[in-house]
Amino acid sequence: MVGDRPGLDDVRIAPPEAAEEQLRSFRPQLLVDGDTEWLGAEALADVLFRIKVMYSDSMDAKVVLDGREEEVKDASTDLLLRVADEARLLYSEDVAP
Repeated sequence: MVGDRPGLDDVRIAPPEAAEEQLRSFRPQLLVDGDTEWLGAEALADVLFRIKVMYSDSMDAKVVLDGREEEVKDASTDLLLRVADEARLLYSEDVAP
């Protein structure tokens, strides 16, 4: 799963009360979070790649890739991992010399 994916070298988990500080210090390539609104717009401003899993609506998800947002019904783990792979590739292209 995640441990077998090239380019996903550092994965962090943060409780809601520490999430904004972790975002500022860690600056993740991809953020996966739940459907609670505990992160403010300022904290998310630099997050280009995000998966927001809507637990209260089964496993629906909102996927944000480089400013494009799409809703996915009943997102599977395979889909979430494909999104992570796409985010890694897009990030690599954005930072390539």
